[in-house]
Amino acid sequence: MVVILREITDHDISLVLAWRNHPDVMKGIYSQRNGHVISWDEHYKWWTTRHNWRHWFIRVNDGVTTRDVGCVNVANLDSWCPEIGFFLGETTLWGKGVATQAVKLAMQWLKEMGYECVRTQY
Repeated sequence: MVVILREITDHDISLVLAWRNHPDVMKGIYSQRNGHVISWDEHYKWWTTRHNWRHWFIRVNDGVTTRDVGCVNVANLDSWCPEIGFFLGETTLWGKGVATQAVKLAMQWLKEMGYECVRTQY
């Protein structure tokens, strides 16, 4: 399985919201650990007020099809040490190394952009 990244656009954010509100996924998202379901308005405000960040879909290609399965992002790009975060919305792929590969690709991008430090989001 090949893992690639594709930049998320405004047209993609409804899928991101659906994944963020998946009961298993939200357990790993700090702001949703209490089971808080995010409304469209909250999600859209979050999306449109973020600055100095890059957000990609994690895509997998199994040799036949390519599909979006999660997200990886880097934030605080105006800092010397940006933050990286991710989640897989397709829970059937948990534990299969997909997120690891996606994070490596995002870290490679950071290195190419000249960053020498990265930290995880909380």
